[in-house]
Amino acid sequence: MDFFQSQENARKRTMLLVALFVVAVILIMVGVYATFTVVAAFMAEETRPAAATGPAVSLWSPGRALFTAAVVLGVVGFSAMGKIAQFSRGGGAAVAESMGARRIDPATRDPQERRFFNVVEEMAIASGLPVPAVYVLDKETGINGFAAGNRPDDAAVALTRGALESLDRDELQGVVAHEFSHILNGDMRMNIRLAGVLFGLLVLSIIGNGLLRAAFRGSLYRGMARRGGGRGNNGGMLVIAFVGIALFLLGLIGQFFGRLIQAAISRQREFLADAAAVQFTRNPQGISGALQRIGAGSRRGKVEDSQAETAAHFFFANAMHVRFNGLLATHPPLPKRIRAVDPSWNGKFEPRKKRAAPAPEPKERAKAAATGRPGSAGLFRQGGSTQEKIASGVALAAFLQAIGKVSPEAVTRARELIAGLPEALREAVHEPEGAQATAAALLLSDDAGVRSKQVALLRKAFSDAFALRVTRLFPHTFALADTGRMPVLELCLPALKQSADASDAFVDRMRELADADGKLHLFECLILAVLEARLRATKGLRESTARLDGPAAAAVLSGFARIEAPDEAAAKAIFTKIMGERGLSSMVFSPPEDNAALERALVKLRGLGPGDRKEFLSAAACIVWHNGEVSSAEGEWLRALAAVLECPVPSMAEQ
Repeated sequence: MDFFQSQENARKRTMLLVALFVVAVILIMVGVYATFTVVAAFMAEETRPAAATGPAVSLWSPGRALFTAAVVLGVVGFSAMGKIAQFSRGGGAAVAESMGARRIDPATRDPQERRFFNVVEEMAIASGLPVPAVYVLDKETGINGFAAGNRPDDAAVALTRGALESLDRDELQGVVAHEFSHILNGDMRMNIRLAGVLFGLLVLSIIGNGLLRAAFRGSLYRGMARRGGGRGNNGGMLVIAFVGIALFLLGLIGQFFGRLIQAAISRQREFLADAAAVQFTRNPQGISGALQRIGAGSRRGKVEDSQAETAAHFFFANAMHVRFNGLLATHPPLPKRIRAVDPSWNGKFEPRKKRAAPAPEPKERAKAAATGRPGSAGLFRQGGSTQEKIASGVALAAFLQAIGKVSPEAVTRARELIAGLPEALREAVHEPEGAQATAAALLLSDDAGVRSKQVALLRKAFSDAFALRVTRLFPHTFALADTGRMPVLELCLPALKQSADASDAFVDRMRELADADGKLHLFECLILAVLEARLRATKGLRESTARLDGPAAAAVLSGFARIEAPDEAAAKAIFTKIMGERGLSSMVFSPPEDNAALERALVKLRGLGPGDRKEFLSAAACIVWHNGEVSSAEGEWLRALAAVLECPVPSMAEQ
């Protein structure tokens, strides 16, 4: 499915969710209005004269209706919005931590956690998504997991300890691929809204339960007072008890409708995510095996945490006991899911032997990946400049079609990239200071004079030891092919986010590093924009709205044209021609004055809507392909630009 269409479909599902929520709230209003009417009649009957005739309270009262609407909207609406705001501010981390999950250190030495983290990194690089935060639910022994977040930049992927212990690598990869499908298809934001809706509908039950407890305690107190000679009237307690029971039952009705909403929206998406996992890995046995293990296990996918009920739709499998014969199940039955991806399944949930982990890759294969020999991913430079390697026949349609898609080949290449990294670089990207040093090494110049100036800046801004570490990493980052630099930067980001409080100062130092030679460098600006955008998302900051025909878009496209052309006149001609062909003739050629201006424009583009992002990337690709050819460096510029815009383009994609 087209990535941008998937985002639009996710928005439509959110609209459906809102519509169903409104219907549920209206039904609750009717029930609360009836409760208030009964209470009003009871209180009026207690106080009116005995000789009075007729109903004590009219069945319809505009004032009572307005009061009911205010109470229900205030309680349910604000509770739902509060929960949505809580999860939206904290992203996937807030959802994971609300269920007691523990964040895995990127540098973990635990074999199970390391394997899980590696699989997540491979899938992120293969899909072009940011590497999400990785969590484990240590206390959960069932096999389950989820992906959560407000957007790809703040996503989190979590698995239960039971999943880490029970699944082999292929099955683990199948589950992770399933969760990445939810990230790519825009399901996460809708899931957060659904969690808020469910919490809002559940609040009435919580309030009703509290009133019942208060009435019970009040009755005990008054009973003790009477036995002690005091006098009391339990009429008020009866009213409180009645209201408590009514709200508790209405809350259950609201919860029932919430579960129906949850089931209606979730089930079909699970089939789609299972199919996507097979497409990503080309291995139906992975996802099928994981589902079979859940069916054969004594605990299935059950999650004990109390928050799991509200967040059941996040999970890979049913996290709760299924009631009403599956009517309220958030996921399709396991047999249906298994047969959809593995028609050869015999229909029996039998204990599966856990396959031994594959032997480590031979040194020859890792060496091939590092040197770029045939059969490898070609991750490192060989011979001359990458600028001389021209890949002909790369079409605009192929580039756009790659967005949001994951191929088995991309997954294999991502795995080879990680396996082929030098040990010093592979270790550095997983801890905060090492990740900072790697990011700095990516910005070092190949000119010895400029690099000497940059190292002096590092000594002044950080320390001699830090500058030395950067210079030791530089040969490894310099040896990376153009298609390897962005993936390595993405591998650094989880560790960089651990020191988010110092991120502003760090990005400022990186700007100084990039500006050391006073020249405009597109890729350096793209690296800085990715750092700024990713770390900005960590702090929960929002981007201002941007327009396709606005100054930021014009500045970036003009900058691309200027780098593609020998002089400014030729760049303007390229820009004017392509903007005219794209129906954007109102855009004015306005190249940025310096690196800082280009970076600011890049970050502002994150405010573009989904449709405008697609059109913008199309225009940028047309500029790069204006001469019918593209170098590997130019292809990576486009991938980095897509990363800034949160449009996932797989690394080293077959384009």
